[in-house]
Amino acid sequence: MRPEDAPDALVRTRDIVRGPSQLEGTVLSNRHLRVALFGAGKMGAHHARAIQAHGRSKLVAIFDPQVGQDGAQALSPDATAYSDAETLLREAKPDLVHICTPPASHAKLAKLAIEHGAAVYVEKPFALSATETNEVLNLAAKRGVKVCAGHQYLFEEPAVLLREHLAKIGRVVHVESYFSFRKIRRNFSFVDQTIDILPHPVYVLVDVLGLAAPGAAIRLDGVQTSADGDVRALVRAGDTMGTLIVTLQGRPVDHYLKVIGTNGCLIADFVRGSFTRLDGPGAGFLPLITLPFKQARQMWWGAARGLWKRIAGGGSSYPGLTALVRTFHHALLDDAGSPTSADGIRATVEICESVQAHLGEAEAAKQRRDQAALERATSALPPTHSSACAVLVTGATGFLGRRVVEELRMAGWPVRAVGRRVPVPADRAPGVNYVAVDLGEGVPRGLLDGVGIVVHCAASSEGGKAAHERGTVGATRNIAEAAAAAGIRRFVHVSSLAVLKTGATVRGPLNEETPVDRGNLARGPYVWAKAEAEAIVNDLAESGRLDVRVIRPGPIIDFAAFDPPGRLGRDLGSLFVAVGSPSNRMSVVDVGTVARVICAYVESFEDAPALVNLIEPDAPTRGDLLRRTLAVRPWLKTVWFPNWLMAIASPMAVVAQRVLLKSKSPMNVAATFASEKYDSSMARSLLEDLKRPKTKSRPGAAA
Repeated sequence: MRPEDAPDALVRTRDIVRGPSQLEGTVLSNRHLRVALFGAGKMGAHHARAIQAHGRSKLVAIFDPQVGQDGAQALSPDATAYSDAETLLREAKPDLVHICTPPASHAKLAKLAIEHGAAVYVEKPFALSATETNEVLNLAAKRGVKVCAGHQYLFEEPAVLLREHLAKIGRVVHVESYFSFRKIRRNFSFVDQTIDILPHPVYVLVDVLGLAAPGAAIRLDGVQTSADGDVRALVRAGDTMGTLIVTLQGRPVDHYLKVIGTNGCLIADFVRGSFTRLDGPGAGFLPLITLPFKQARQMWWGAARGLWKRIAGGGSSYPGLTALVRTFHHALLDDAGSPTSADGIRATVEICESVQAHLGEAEAAKQRRDQAALERATSALPPTHSSACAVLVTGATGFLGRRVVEELRMAGWPVRAVGRRVPVPADRAPGVNYVAVDLGEGVPRGLLDGVGIVVHCAASSEGGKAAHERGTVGATRNIAEAAAAAGIRRFVHVSSLAVLKTGATVRGPLNEETPVDRGNLARGPYVWAKAEAEAIVNDLAESGRLDVRVIRPGPIIDFAAFDPPGRLGRDLGSLFVAVGSPSNRMSVVDVGTVARVICAYVESFEDAPALVNLIEPDAPTRGDLLRRTLAVRPWLKTVWFPNWLMAIASPMAVVAQRVLLKSKSPMNVAATFASEKYDSSMARSLLEDLKRPKTKSRPGAAA
């Protein structure tokens, strides 16, 4: 491909990536776009910012049943909230709809918008099947509206430069698309996580193969997958071959596209935001010697420049999103072609659908093996107590909840484990009854039948205030009120030590008498929500509707499978920066300790303390925790960042966050890594008491 043959979309994208000033005088239309957003979650919020960054577009309507008018106005002062998509399309009459809803709804909502005459931007994956994709694209062609897929990596500068220089490396002979990632959501299996990220490495591969072999069909020649989410595939376009590698096991996390031609190679590095050009045959003696230095220079400067651009741009996780949104919006205003081709969208979905099928087969085979192992382990368990009613455990698929249900079942209790989804067999505890319920939506009929005691571990661990208000505050209110209405008196509430007022506002070591820091959003949405949830159950206890026991664990770690707590420090590549002094003690608690205490509360509820701040009585030092860290990560080198230096650096970090990252709520770094001092006498007494035999309680059936 010659530079003069570059498609219009590439030229426009190049100008947009290089800056809005490049577009002055190019817009043919004087009108503004009326834009609607379907889905106002985390990705939807990124889209809202990108839409409003384009001066010729206005976000006028938002469809999301979980977002009211206040939530819509927080995303755009001009937006009206709708709980029904069709009503929005009929009343708001948008020119364009951005679809950021769950993937299963993409095709249905895209067709609905197209039928109302609106163009659509569909986040990845565009659709779940080739059939759905063709339905959307064919309908769009019939109605004469434009469609864009959320292929934002194509619009980051490394990819734009790669396409711009593609002709300089001669005939393309091989393309490598590599993506190594990690599982970031606990309720995702490894296969789920791979399916979620798969479109990214596929569409960048498809794009270059399409440029290298114009008109040739892009097809999957072979694929190997595993149940841990790894993918190895061969993709062909004419005589040009490509390899697709996706792994959740390989490290470091990386994402690059490497194109090898007859006259050199090009590398687009999406993690570092850099582009490397090694043109020329490089076959002689001198080029073989100088090539590594040429590559190292470009990689170093490219990575430094990419890092600076991300910092200066506010640290966006999706730097290509704004460029893609601007490109598509300009295409609509100027009546130009869509920046993502229909053929590229089709090929991407077809490859993803095929790979997903292979991943599903690998996962299904593993689940059959795991199910058989689970059944063998269940049959080996002692029977449950015949007189005992079930213990309902919320948040049962989480880090703590999993250990709690195991402990209770081993003690002979029938356990009903509640989570937002039923885990795969490998993640289930033997002999436990799992039920999928979203407590933020309510408590379904029959969930509490036969339950004698509730252990409430569920809480949101990510997101903003709205997510925690729903997943922590709302879920607590729903399950506590449902238990009270069902006549279940016994309620064990797992709170957090973080809800207490800090040592900066109260004197002496913190203890069970320390006031709760309620209503303080400055501490973050997690702490705010946990304090509100604790108040909810305490109010029900004071009204006589529940008999409540509150356990406030400190930072929970697992000494058996150690992962350093965040307050210890951070690893930066091969260097671990430990904060504080090796002799400083850090109040933490082992997940096994918390599970055993909860089990003891169930066994002897009447004798259990009404409230305990649960930490290890003999708190380990930061030096102890660092030694454990190095035992599991022996490749790390360490350096200590002392408290006095942190006190100096923290104010400067606040200023940097405000200026460089434009943060309105900068993090207090010193407070983040500080360790409070606690009076552990109650926890010590409780743990010593656990060692003595007790008369176990067996709660009767709920009324």
